[in-house]
Amino acid sequence: MINFTSVSGLQGSPGQPNYAAAKMGVVGLTYSLAQALGRYGVTANAIAPGAATRLTGVLPAEGDAGELAPDNIAPIALYLASERSGWLTGRTVAAMGYEVGLYSNPEVIRQVNGTGPWEFEHLARVVESNFRPAADGPPPSVFVPRG
Repeated sequence: MINFTSVSGLQGSPGQPNYAAAKMGVVGLTYSLAQALGRYGVTANAIAPGAATRLTGVLPAEGDAGELAPDNIAPIALYLASERSGWLTGRTVAAMGYEVGLYSNPEVIRQVNGTGPWEFEHLARVVESNFRPAADGPPPSVFVPRG
């Protein structure tokens, strides 16, 4: 299975929250399909393409395929459809121009544990002291330059 997602979902496009949510749903669907169908030898991956098209309002010059031509997405789609990629499943691959990248899957990067029900103030202190060093502000995004 090959699904298509978008950098808008993976990096949080500020002007398209509904589109971003839908595209992250495709990523969740891909993860779930990979888990459910793996026992049958079926792989499921998603491609986050980047290309100049009518949708983006940018088209390559006539006769000039260009680095951002949609044709540059086809080789990774062909690879994912081939038997050679049988080892790769439940993943999101970026393809834009002459670059192909592998996104990491979401995973817990910090965790706090209690010995019983959390009291709000205690939880707030523990979360702030443990999570803030790793997550102070929004994650990096191609849509929002950092200064």
